[in-house]
Amino acid sequence: MESNGSSSMASTCGSTLALMDAGVPLKRPVSGVAMGLIQENGKTVVLTDIQGLEDFLGDMYFKVTGTTKGITAMQMDNKATGLTTEIFRQALQQAHEGRMFILDKMLGHPLVARGHQELGAPDHQPSDSHGQDS
Repeated sequence: MESNGSSSMASTCGSTLALMDAGVPLKRPVSGVAMGLIQENGKTVVLTDIQGLEDFLGDMYFKVTGTTKGITAMQMDNKATGLTTEIFRQALQQAHEGRMFILDKMLGHPLVARGHQELGAPDHQPSDSHGQDS
């Protein structure tokens, strides 16, 4: 199988859709997006939903997953120099906007309206042991 985008972010979103399709109750659905950064001639560009070539040629590549409440996971490969707090803040803001756009499309899918749990689907048992509300 070949991909010209982030197969891991597609897997994140697809897994959430599969759980919803099975009727598994989720605390919150998760979406993910791949981000990139290119620095050239003193300029920095943050890219959202990057493709394979942008990943290969870019100075920074990172993936962000999360819910409407926040980030649940993040992974980064960085070759950039001079990565400032402001650049990183911009990248995280763009990632948030991308995740929310994708999540909106996912939640607009007919699978969400199933409304019942399929026989044999895993049952979600909330745990209070961590005290986290992600």
